[in-house]
Formats: sequence, structure tokens, C-alpha cells
Amino acid sequence: METLEKRDPRLLIPVIIFLATGFTVTFTQGLHEDLRFNSWLIVVFGLALGLTSFINWTKTKKEPAGFVPALSGVLSLALAVVAISAANLMQLRLGLLIWAAINVAVYAYAWMITKNSKALLVAAYGTFFVLVIAFVATDLPAVVGFFAAFCIMAGVYLGIAAFDPKETDSKETRAQESQHETGISI
Repeated sequence: METLEKRDPRLLIPVIIFLATGFTVTFTQGLHEDLRFNSWLIVVFGLALGLTSFINWTKTKKEPAGFVPALSGVLSLALAVVAISAANLMQLRLGLLIWAAINVAVYAYAWMITKNSKALLVAAYGTFFVLVIAFVATDLPAVVGFFAAFCIMAGVYLGIAAFDPKETDSKETRAQESQHETGISI
């Protein structure tokens, strides 16, 4: 049985960021007509997720898809810059669209390398978000509302994945197999 002591607390930080952003947007629905307020929410999200991604990258950079947190961090920081400089809805919407589309490509590529279902589902959620932002959400409350829905879905899934014993067990199994084959501990 997996214990919580074995869990890396860094896995929960993105969960908290996604959920906090999603619920902040949800419970401030009266302010959704204000572009500056929504831009600042996305700036805080981008900065927090970007910094957290770089922290997580320090742990994963030697793994096959270890570049994913670093690239995701750069994209999130770029989203923060775009959001703070967005002068209108179209610029904010385009920034979110590009951020999500590139993240979809990155996580889909990570899935092709690792066959990790977490990467595939993040790419799937992102694909849905890209399609909605591109074709459905045309006003500021809709764009921000769908962003909140994406954040909540991603946060819940990443939270479940953080406590998934199969994820840790497979990493430990790979490390044990590698040690057995080479005699070197990872």
C-alpha cells in the first residue's frame, strides 16, 4: 500500500494552482466583464504555474520527457506577459489559444515518448479548451468561464494522478529493473 510519505509534494502544487484559479474565476463571476481583472487572474496563474513548472523540471530533467515541465513553464510565463499586455478580448483570447495549443502539442509529444496517460489526458483537455476558445467562446465571460472549467478539470485530474499508486510504482519498478540489469542504483 502506497503511503503519503512517498509522495512528492511538488506534484500537488500545480493541482493547487489549477484549482485555485478555476475556483477564483468561478466565485468572482460578477467581475467577468472587466478585462483587466481577468487579465490579472491569468497573469497570476501564468506566473505561478510557470515557476512551479521550473521547480518540477529540476526533478524530471533526466527523464525521457523531462523537458515538458521546462517548456510548459516558459509557455506559462509567456502567457502571463501576453495577458498583462492584452488590450482587448481578442488579444487575451489569442494568447490563451496559443498557450493551450502549444501545450497540447508538447503533452501529446510527451505521451508519444512515455506512453504516460497523464500526458495524454492533459493534451485531451487542452484540445477541448483550444476548440472551445477558437470556435465557441466569443465574449469575455465565456472565455474566462471556459478557462476556469479547463483549470478545474485539469486540477482534479492532476490531483488524482498525484495520488495514483501506478505512477509511482512504475517509476520504482523501472528503477529496480535498471539497477538489476546494470548493478547501478538510480
